[in-house]
Amino acid sequence: MDETGRMNRDSHSLLHPSSLILHPFKGQLRLIFERARASKQTVLTVCEQHPPLKVVRAFHLEDGGCLVHLHNLSGGVLGGDCLELKVEVGPEAIVQLTSTGATRLYRSRPLPER
Repeated sequence: MDETGRMNRDSHSLLHPSSLILHPFKGQLRLIFERARASKQTVLTVCEQHPPLKVVRAFHLEDGGCLVHLHNLSGGVLGGDCLELKVEVGPEAIVQLTSTGATRLYRSRPLPER
């Protein structure tokens, strides 16, 4: 590894997988939906994203609702990861949240004691 902690070509062969420590994700997603008075359409008014959680886009539905597809940009969820989702839906707002059904959950080795 170089001084930044990145792998270089020469160090790859020197590392054993047991020496690698994976730091858990602390992803957060905060969404607030409100119903617009004039259009009577539900809109996503607040979208705070911290990787690996992400909303690509909010879609308007014919019934005045809003469809949001949630993405986990990592390869899966590992032991120790903390993914927090906070959703607030205002009065008369209609929201449908979906996510990828194939999100992988991985078992991980315990972190060494400090």
